[in-house]
Amino acid sequence: MQPSDTAYPRFKTRMTQAELEQFYTPTDEELVFCANVTRLPTTLLGFVVLLKTFQRLGYFVASNEVPEGIIKHIATVINRRVDREVLHNYDQSKVRDNHLAAVRQFLDVKPFDTQGKALLRTTLGEAALTKEDVADIVNVGIEILIRHRYELPAFDTLVREARAGRAATNQALYEQVQNALGKTGADFLDALFVVGDDPRRVSPWHDLKQDPAKPTVHGMRDLLARFDQLTALSGYNTFLNTIPVVKVSQWALEGNALDAASMADLTPSKRYAVTLAVIRQRLAIVTDDLCEIFCKQMGRVSRIAGELCRNICWITKVRLTRFCGATHCSTPC
Repeated sequence: MQPSDTAYPRFKTRMTQAELEQFYTPTDEELVFCANVTRLPTTLLGFVVLLKTFQRLGYFVASNEVPEGIIKHIATVINRRVDREVLHNYDQSKVRDNHLAAVRQFLDVKPFDTQGKALLRTTLGEAALTKEDVADIVNVGIEILIRHRYELPAFDTLVREARAGRAATNQALYEQVQNALGKTGADFLDALFVVGDDPRRVSPWHDLKQDPAKPTVHGMRDLLARFDQLTALSGYNTFLNTIPVVKVSQWALEGNALDAASMADLTPSKRYAVTLAVIRQRLAIVTDDLCEIFCKQMGRVSRIAGELCRNICWITKVRLTRFCGATHCSTPC
């Protein structure tokens, strides 16, 4: 399935006359350029279409991919008749290959060559550190290629490179966590996926992923017990401190959907990273719940204390008033 929300330029399904005039009307300079490159009436329309569509898209397309409205508009501007067979022959001709180089030179754009591929791969790998969605990574790649004035490659190429960059970046992060754990930490985490002597026939991983008790005063004991349990498991969570937050969140999301058997099937490096991410997430949830209960209780104590203070003040005032009245005190209370 292809990612949809990308900035990869495409033709709009419907265009207004204003859009056609804004984006697909050749300027006088462009008309002079086209006339100097080709003087044949059979190739002029195809060349102008090639130029204007590349300006808009950033990559070359054949005439049969260009909407009819765009071709008709350009043909009207340069006073040419639309002949699809002539355009098809132009697309298959060697003349068009020469025109590609002329357009690149005129617009100061470089072909997507080996250097462009290297730049794209480096950029996508860096983008994958802070982004997980392929569409977001692709958008970063498009932006950098345009900034460096490279012709855009095929969309499938961008998607393939983005996925490869994400996979390589994730694997490097998994291995970073595994190397930091060492054998002792790895054995400690692997024990979470062993059923052992539990009569319920479930692993500690099953209990780890259970939703915490409802954050109420009556559930405080269970929450504290779960907090202690997760705190005991979180000794290796510091190894996630250098991992981008978006990655840790994605790992936790993935881990919460996997049972112990599925986790055991993961490669060790990924399993350890995902396990630590889930532990961190669950501990954060329980900590938030305990803080919420504490704040509610402190609010309740504050309200009770305020009410008691007002009652004491009222009683004190009544007693002072009675005392002053009984002693005929002239000093106002």
